[in-house]
Amino acid sequence: MPGFVNCHSHAASAVFRSQSDDGLGGQALYSVAFRTEKDISVQDWNDLARLGVIDMIQSGFTTINDIWYEPEALAQAAVDAGLRAQIALKVFDVRLETLYRNHYDRVPGRGGARLRLGVEFAGKWQGAGGGLVSSRLGPHATDTCSAALHQEACAEAGRLGVGLHTHVGQSLQEIEYCRSTYGKGPGEFLADLGVLSDRSVLAHLTFASPEDLDAIAASGAGYAHCPTIYPRRGVYPDLSGILERGIQTGIATDWMMNDPFEAVRNVMNAMRLFAGRHDALTSLQALRLATIGSAEV
Repeated sequence: MPGFVNCHSHAASAVFRSQSDDGLGGQALYSVAFRTEKDISVQDWNDLARLGVIDMIQSGFTTINDIWYEPEALAQAAVDAGLRAQIALKVFDVRLETLYRNHYDRVPGRGGARLRLGVEFAGKWQGAGGGLVSSRLGPHATDTCSAALHQEACAEAGRLGVGLHTHVGQSLQEIEYCRSTYGKGPGEFLADLGVLSDRSVLAHLTFASPEDLDAIAASGAGYAHCPTIYPRRGVYPDLSGILERGIQTGIATDWMMNDPFEAVRNVMNAMRLFAGRHDALTSLQALRLATIGSAEV
């Protein structure tokens, strides 16, 4: 059997377990996570990274694709433990702690500074640990990064020869921001910016429109589907529409609970419930999404 591949993770997330399960439609991201992340120390991130790597290995993952803070700590923990990891620093240019009030304050210089750190990490760790570690650049999301920052990240990724890892359509707040600011959904926005390619991994697409999905399919970008976290938020992406469009799809855990078997069961059950058919997604098809499918994303 192929190894499980976690194509979208936040390995150092154990500190947030049980704190955001009741966040409607992903809003706990803004009201809990973003307001708390700034209070976690570097040493805490280091310890949480090691704990996260142990959790991933014990759960059965052979490879993770991670985006968050202190990427060097996670990279070193992965090398020490023998876990294969693609890693990106979380890049953003807003005050995350004010987003729960729908205040999008762009901080001058923040995006560029974080992107430089991400580029520095990518250059230093690409191929480290005998090839265990590879890197990406991580413009966080379509509402937490300006259009210019997305374009800068794409240009730097092209220069370095690495991919991009970002969140797309994960909350209604993000959708509303994109539509009010750019007049289109997040998938269309990124595609029209010219920053999507077959080296892009897009997480969630929870509230993506058919037009968003069409634009993503045309770009060749891959999709990380996180079936365990969506039901907790009372929502579920249009996975049938995503697969029908031929978007390369893999299974991921996102954060907190890193159980690939639970993820496989959840995606299979969800697809069958929505379709009203027991054969809407077979166990073998679900298993493939969590292994080979995720690797191909």
